[in-house]
Amino acid sequence: MKIRKKLWTMTRKIGALIWTVVSGVSVWATSISLHISFNIPEPVAYLLGFIIVAALGLLLNEIKKEVNANRIKVSTLIWLTSLFLTVWLFSVVTNTHKFFFSLKEQDIAKETVDYASEVLTDIGKSQINDANNRIANYKALVSQKILDYYNEVMNPLNPGEGKVADSLKRIVANLLEVNEIPATSGSKSLSVAKRRVFADQMHRKMHAQLQIKVDGMYEGLQSVGNCIDTIQKASILNNLKRYDSFNTNLSSEDYKSAVTAAHIFYQKTQRCISADLSAFQRLEAIDGNDLGAKNELELPVPAIKIQRINELLPYISNYPKRKPRTYISAALYALVMAALVDVIGFVILYRVVLKKEE
Repeated sequence: MKIRKKLWTMTRKIGALIWTVVSGVSVWATSISLHISFNIPEPVAYLLGFIIVAALGLLLNEIKKEVNANRIKVSTLIWLTSLFLTVWLFSVVTNTHKFFFSLKEQDIAKETVDYASEVLTDIGKSQINDANNRIANYKALVSQKILDYYNEVMNPLNPGEGKVADSLKRIVANLLEVNEIPATSGSKSLSVAKRRVFADQMHRKMHAQLQIKVDGMYEGLQSVGNCIDTIQKASILNNLKRYDSFNTNLSSEDYKSAVTAAHIFYQKTQRCISADLSAFQRLEAIDGNDLGAKNELELPVPAIKIQRINELLPYISNYPKRKPRTYISAALYALVMAALVDVIGFVILYRVVLKKEE
């Protein structure tokens, strides 16, 4: 009896070759993503990547067998399909992570350096400028209240210290953060001349208190400059310049060290600035703005964190700080690529490689 050997057709051989190549891409992407996300040794990561892709192939084969069976077991088919989709979801996520990282790694690295350099160059300047403006606004506000009080004291319809004048004096005292501004003699006089003397005395007393307050604020601002170590700042900025190009590798340990040093310096300096600006808390209550520590350079560095899969979505949603969500289109493109690579492999495997020969 002659035994017939079932030989693969050329179409099936080509399909198997294409599936091998496509699967190899998926194994590579999944393995690198696992490696950089969880610090898994590369050989182990590649083994895991191969197991995931092989599992998808085996599950697809079982699904095909079940579909082609004379009697389909719905529960078995649902279980196999659910398991297949779960494993595939993991594959798509890891592949998306790697494809996005490959597409935008250098752009993100450069943008991170540019932003850190810009923030460090101007560190403290915006807060000092804001503080100066608010001191001026504060002085103008209190001066106006003092003038309102002066005019009320001189009001012929309400001579001396009436209820309105008392109220205005309490407002000025609160703004100057003093318990009370003592009245001088003659406050109840009804004569115009004595009212004017009293008003002038109170006017000078209030402005003297205001000047003491403002002088203390300006002295506090001068100490802010002492928070900034200009020598260390210059060294860090010079080090960052080495990585200010589109050839920078985000995974480089030297790069990570340089950027992290910049963020640490920023955080330390901002804590010092915040402490020195604590005297301005009353101003913040008046104008509703915060003069305290900013958080423009965070720790850990967001760009470095995206090497982990779980940090990818938060990064593309909130960063870069100058223009959030800049990389959403790149992430979607990476997602489409990841899904397409697997789908092409599945179609070829299901329709060509696993096809029974007649």
